[in-house]
Amino acid sequence: MRRLPPFAPLVAFEAVARLGSFTAAAAELLLTQSAISHRVRLLESHMDAKLFERLNPGLALTPAGRSLLGELSPLLEGLQRLQPPARMPKSPLRLGASAAVISWWLARRLPSFAKQHPDIALEIVPFVDLRQAQETEVDLRLMWELESTVTDRDDQLILPRDSVFPVCHPRLAGTAPLKDLPLIHKGSVESDFDRGREWNWDSWLEQNDLPPPSLKYRDMGSALAAAAEGAGVALGRSLLVQDALDEGRLVRVLPASASLPSSKVHVVRWYGDPRGPLVARWLVDEARSTLAREDTQADLTLARNS
Repeated sequence: MRRLPPFAPLVAFEAVARLGSFTAAAAELLLTQSAISHRVRLLESHMDAKLFERLNPGLALTPAGRSLLGELSPLLEGLQRLQPPARMPKSPLRLGASAAVISWWLARRLPSFAKQHPDIALEIVPFVDLRQAQETEVDLRLMWELESTVTDRDDQLILPRDSVFPVCHPRLAGTAPLKDLPLIHKGSVESDFDRGREWNWDSWLEQNDLPPPSLKYRDMGSALAAAAEGAGVALGRSLLVQDALDEGRLVRVLPASASLPSSKVHVVRWYGDPRGPLVARWLVDEARSTLAREDTQADLTLARNS
């Protein structure tokens, strides 16, 4: 009986050897860097040989790695020639996300995706609450989860981390200290139990400065909409409010240096459709581009105040 090496680790090894980087191989194969490392270790165990020398910086193939690559590359190229041209399914790809993410961030980016990928039709499915997010049948889910609960998986990508800070309409900014401005509360009995301290107003104000909430919005989108209408100050997360900050519909109440890192992260998972990883990677790239503008804005604020 033939003792063949496992195929997935072979593909991971070839990508790392060809690209010279675990990070680049992870991006090409739409996997996490840890998943690539795990597969290479499995192959090294199967071959009973070290395949890479980890340099500082960079990688180098060992003699065993060079020998394996020389045999493997033409085999993979031959398999690729046998593969018929991929045909994308024609049915719409269902992408689920919270109504707040859709209305405050995703919607304006979808036309760009359609131009880049005219062969992929997207159907956007809004989630109102966590139960609906978990029960609605979709092909991808963009979820908002505590980072401490997110495990390493091959069918998901994690978007760059948000920060949290108070925002309001420009006409409210500077009219009074934060403690004297009307505060917009967000949350519900179901959602309050698993949110970090950055979402509680007592993390931003002294306890004796906190008025009792007279109005609480159940979702982030409604709270931000109220802030944009001048109703008060809301706690926003950077991915959702960056466009509004750029356009002047919202402004920061405090300096950028006062922002708190979010204890939650956006995670996009796909469920078998071959188009899923491509859309997931696009979402990660768009989020990275959005949050890069936050860093630029913070640098400009710091320069003006220096």
